[in-house]
Amino acid sequence: MEYITTIRKRRRGNKVAWTARLIYEDSATGRRKEKARNASSPKEAKRRLKELEDEFLSSGAVAVESDRMTFASLVTHCKENRYCEAVYDSEGRKLLGVRGTVTVSGHLKVLENFFGTMLVREI
Repeated sequence: MEYITTIRKRRRGNKVAWTARLIYEDSATGRRKEKARNASSPKEAKRRLKELEDEFLSSGAVAVESDRMTFASLVTHCKENRYCEAVYDSEGRKLLGVRGTVTVSGHLKVLENFFGTMLVREI
């Protein structure tokens, strides 16, 4: 995964602000994307840039973009990928999903009604 990092200094009147930027290419669409964090000092900007880099290298672009994810979209993703009907191999071992989806669906429905439109990072 290739990416570019920059730290930029901006002046607004008498105030100075720093911006840490991570620029990468989205593998799914092929488009260039950017993630930025503001900071009040160069040291803070370096720390925030390091956080962005670590997040990008550990989980890829999905983790970097996940700060815009709502709880409702997370529930939809979990229902499709994690809490689906159980899949077993030829020896009877469970490979994927859960045995009883009714209980999980009930819990997720209640949580989705409460947290639905909230961003995951705000919870």
